[in-house]
Amino acid sequence: MRLLAAGCSFTVADRDPSWASYTAQKLFGTLTNVAYPGAGNTYIANTVLLNNQPVDLVMIMWSGLTRKDIIIDHSDNLLHKTFEPYPCYVGWPSNPTGYLLSGGHKNGWLDHAATLEVFKPLYKFATPRSMALETLLAILNTQTYLKQNNIPYLMSSYINYWNTENLVGDMDYGLLQFPEFQYLVDRIDFDPWVFLNEQKDGIFELADKTPQGFINDGFHPDLHVHEMWSELVVNKIKERSNDNSI
Repeated sequence: MRLLAAGCSFTVADRDPSWASYTAQKLFGTLTNVAYPGAGNTYIANTVLLNNQPVDLVMIMWSGLTRKDIIIDHSDNLLHKTFEPYPCYVGWPSNPTGYLLSGGHKNGWLDHAATLEVFKPLYKFATPRSMALETLLAILNTQTYLKQNNIPYLMSSYINYWNTENLVGDMDYGLLQFPEFQYLVDRIDFDPWVFLNEQKDGIFELADKTPQGFINDGFHPDLHVHEMWSELVVNKIKERSNDNSI
């Protein structure tokens, strides 16, 4: 089975393996992991749509709501040299375009003059409502693309923001506090999603419920939590294989 994984640091992990590579091992599959630390949901959606290699299953873990991703032409030598020192600058040797990732509204972009110039104007005019809408559109656009092209997929969110809370985790918030977007949430097909429970908890909540579930930063799941999450993913794949959804 050929697997494509897309996400942020919760999918690529600070240390290998991650839940995605554990899943590939359990299924005796081959994995292409395009996840990147600091990635937002625009980057995640785009990497799925831009994939031009054969794939049997796409696995997506959606990231935070406040992250901004900018497409960069890194074949432009001046641009490339300008952003190369920034740790959340993504450039592939085989592709003339890459990404500049903010990592969130409070992150490392604040410490670099060039990225400060790029992202500060974007956040000046961004609000929780507008950023929530961006994520919902990324999810729905990706869902439509995958369904139209008959590409099997599973999705999850790194944290449970399917609620009305003002603060979720360190810097996120509940999507459902904006009732005008409920019709968009209703258009999401949650059947191929992986959750910890009916409340739509994710890998973050799994780590929070697990003894020593986080690495030293107290935010990212430890390796044993990645393996536990991979069990949920594999079980979902088997369940959907049995009813011919995959």
